[in-house]
Amino acid sequence: MEKIFELDLSDKRKPKFELYREISPSDYDIYEKDIENWFAENLNVLFTDADSVFILSQESKGEKQADILGIDSQGNLIIIELKRGLADRTTVGQVLDYASTLAAWEYENFNARYKSYKNNGTELIDEYRKFVDSQDFSKDELCKKQRLFIVAPHFEEEISRIVHWLSSYDLPIDVAPFTLYLKGDELLLKVNQINVEPLSFGCKWGGDWFFNTNETYSRGAYKNMLEHSCIAIYGYSNPEEMLSAPNDGDRVFFYRNGVGIIAIGEFESTIESSNSIFGKKDEGEYIRKVKNIVEVPNGISASEVRGLGYNLPVRSTLCKIYNDKVADLIVRRAKA
Repeated sequence: MEKIFELDLSDKRKPKFELYREISPSDYDIYEKDIENWFAENLNVLFTDADSVFILSQESKGEKQADILGIDSQGNLIIIELKRGLADRTTVGQVLDYASTLAAWEYENFNARYKSYKNNGTELIDEYRKFVDSQDFSKDELCKKQRLFIVAPHFEEEISRIVHWLSSYDLPIDVAPFTLYLKGDELLLKVNQINVEPLSFGCKWGGDWFFNTNETYSRGAYKNMLEHSCIAIYGYSNPEEMLSAPNDGDRVFFYRNGVGIIAIGEFESTIESSNSIFGKKDEGEYIRKVKNIVEVPNGISASEVRGLGYNLPVRSTLCKIYNDKVADLIVRRAKA
């Protein structure tokens, strides 16, 4: 049984432990819609990389539809079913029912859904093209593949077996537990976050990584990275873990928003705290060194890469490129 304590180390020989007691949302009149709003409006709570998720809609009162619909940075539909209590086998049936219904939708169905959600007349494809930094992303490619998630505080024992079995048939389905705790008048929310890094869909990974240089929040940081031969991140709870995922010698493709792939290099082993790229050491800035960097003066845009046969996950911070042949073509083009 997992328990959470607040630890007071004012006297390390006799520390004080105060228990956070697990509570049910119903104990505090917290409804599924409340939790749904928390997650949809605060993407950094539910997702490991909030910038890589585009929210399409939320469930409307009285309708039979998934609680949250989103789109990842490659155009795949994200279907989230949320429970404030126990998720059982019927929940799996629910999310599969939603998935089969949505699989028959055309672009105009999703567009109408988005317009209703936003209530401002904006076109889904126009907003999504801005999101993925590509003005020629085809609306016919949008939401054609799906990834499914069940979010709940508790799961029936059989759920993990069912989810594992479905995943073995390449159905992208997973669970994301969350828990509410109480200590005195203080509430604590624990979330097993959803990772929406790109899916392989049967393509081969050849040791290649995509990296977004963070032009959205820190314009010009890419210059510092190239000058210091590194990639850099800040604001994450696990920066060293993130940067240690690539192996030494793996290739990394630097992406600059609005331009495209601007450089390609190979990872070195050095990972360290830094203040030289963003000036954000107090917010957990870390770098990983990169060698043999080849710069691409005019950049290779996301649209150009799509023409080679791959949708770059441009909103992800650091993730795998699941197409070794396209990665090789990008390198050849960069060196041409």
